[in-house]
Amino acid sequence: MKAFLMTAADDSINLLFNEFKFNTWEDISPAIGCRTFDVVRLYENGDCAYIDDEGLYQTRFFWIHKNYPHPLANNALFCGTDEMGETVDFKTPLEVLKESIKPVSKTDLYVYSRAYPDDYRPFFFTEEELGIGCGEADCGFDCDYSTVKAGECQCYNNKHDEMEARCPV
Repeated sequence: MKAFLMTAADDSINLLFNEFKFNTWEDISPAIGCRTFDVVRLYENGDCAYIDDEGLYQTRFFWIHKNYPHPLANNALFCGTDEMGETVDFKTPLEVLKESIKPVSKTDLYVYSRAYPDDYRPFFFTEEELGIGCGEADCGFDCDYSTVKAGECQCYNNKHDEMEARCPV
């Protein structure tokens, strides 16, 4: 299967992406350097990241994906999944994946975590990068991040409801 392995370079937050082929789930733990792993869905097409389930115990670096609200730790294996949850080829272009990930320093994580956020993405991505806002010219609401998050933008809510109706997962 086609997948991308993200690893730390020299225990720093330089992210290197290498194409990785594997045959079974037993190949995942050694690939990302862990004993147990978990999966985080990142894209509507089923693409996800396998991550170290115990990553916070021995953190080498943190990173955040624009489609996931919390920072993640250490290496990751990016794969696709089908309707049945089986692992398949990664479908998202590598360039899109690279643009969707930002390294998070331990200092930044410490500073931002003191604010107890539900969602860390606004600290690392612009509203434009996150695609937040309804984009409707005649919308009567100011569709910034806090307005949308508070559920006060009816245009955004309508779009979100329509999206959820098309995507039952």
